[in-house]
Amino acid sequence: MQISLPSNQLYLPDYEAEKSRCIDFITTFQDPRLPEDPIHSKLKYQILMQRVANKESKLIGVDLEDIKEFFSATKDLGFVERLLSNTARYVSLIAQVIDQHMPMASVNFKEEDLSTFDVIMQQRKHNMQTAQ
Repeated sequence: MQISLPSNQLYLPDYEAEKSRCIDFITTFQDPRLPEDPIHSKLKYQILMQRVANKESKLIGVDLEDIKEFFSATKDLGFVERLLSNTARYVSLIAQVIDQHMPMASVNFKEEDLSTFDVIMQQRKHNMQTAQ
């Protein structure tokens, strides 16, 4: 991707628009190879986030091939190029989106099973929701 600008102007990406693209990807990407999930159907990253929320997993791996597939279908191949040229920034954007869209646990935890970190994170989520 080449951007031709006068030499005295600096290109500044619209990170709010990029974050919106990340939200679309994380919340709507479907993987037809996945078995049907009763809560999230075949929404791959929603399923992965639910597993983290349920403490079945500790991380969410975002596959570059999924990003390429999603953005080629939406005709926004420039997003992939921007991601590859500024990966650290886009990892941060995707992490923010995942934090903001993390579902509540679909299983009940006993209070004694919760760590101090879990209690703090629950309080942070509650504070974020009431602030919005």
